[in-house]
Amino acid sequence: MTTSSDSTSTAKPKFFDLKSTGYGRIYNARLVPVKRGQPRPAVNLAALHGLRGEAAVIPFDLYIVGAKAKACVDENAEEANASSTDVFVKFTVSDPYADEFEIDGGESQRSVLKGRLLTCERVDPSALPSVYEVTTRGIGYLNSVYVKRTENGDIITCRLVALAGSADDVSKVLFDVTVVGEEATRLVLQYQKAINGDASVLVGFSLTNLSGITRFARTGEHAGEIGHSIASELTKLSFIKVNGERVYSAPRASDEGSEDPASDGAEESPPADADADADAPQAA
Repeated sequence: MTTSSDSTSTAKPKFFDLKSTGYGRIYNARLVPVKRGQPRPAVNLAALHGLRGEAAVIPFDLYIVGAKAKACVDENAEEANASSTDVFVKFTVSDPYADEFEIDGGESQRSVLKGRLLTCERVDPSALPSVYEVTTRGIGYLNSVYVKRTENGDIITCRLVALAGSADDVSKVLFDVTVVGEEATRLVLQYQKAINGDASVLVGFSLTNLSGITRFARTGEHAGEIGHSIASELTKLSFIKVNGERVYSAPRASDEGSEDPASDGAEESPPADADADADAPQAA
C-alpha cells in the first residue's frame, strides 16, 4: 500500500529498538571482570535456526541486562554449565552486533555475535517448536543494492545500517543482507534507484538467519582494515520512507503491532555517518 507523507507524525523516537527473538540453549553462565565496577553477569547462547533435529546453531556471547533474564540464568546456571544438560530457553536479545574473537593465540580472528540478553524463559524440550527461527526487527537505512544473475535466478543483496539505542547517541549496526521475501524483493527492486542514489531510504525490517562475518577493506580510507558485520536474510519490510516521505506501509498483522519498532515517529533523515560504511571493510 502506497501512501503520502504523514504530516501529523512529528514525534521523534527517544530510543531505537533492535531486537532478536527465538529459541536456543544457554551455557557458560559466568561473571565477567570489568576495569571499573562490579563484574557483569554473562552467558553464551546457542540460538537455533531451522528444522527441529537438524537445526543450525547461531552462537551469541551476551551480557545479561534484564532482571527476569538474570533470574532465569541464575536459577538454571548449574544445569546450563553442566555438559550433560541442555537448558532450552525462549529469548530476546537487544542490540546484536558482530565483533572480533581471537583464536590460535591471537594469530587469527573470526566474528562472533554479541548483545544483551533482555528476556529469557526456560522451555521444556517437549514444548519446543518444530521449526526454529531467529527473527531480528528494527529500523535502518538501505544502500548498495546489487543484483547477481545466476542460472537459478537472481540473487539480490544490499547493506542495511540498523539504528540502535538512545536517539541522543545512536549506534549503527551493519548488516550484509540477502533479500529472500517475495514482497521485500519486489520493493527493493522497485526502489533500487533511490537506494543506490543520493536518496535517504529508511525502512522498518525483519531479518532472519544471522551470522557474524569478517570484512576486509580493499579500497578507500579504510583500506587494509578488518571490520565485522552481520550476514542475514531480509524477509519483510514494514515501511519505506524516501527522503522523509512514506511511500510504503505493509498491512499490519494483528499479532505484530506491539513488536514493530518502525513507528511513524522514526527520524526521517539519516545520522551524519549512516552511510559511512561505503569505504568500510568488505566481506572477506
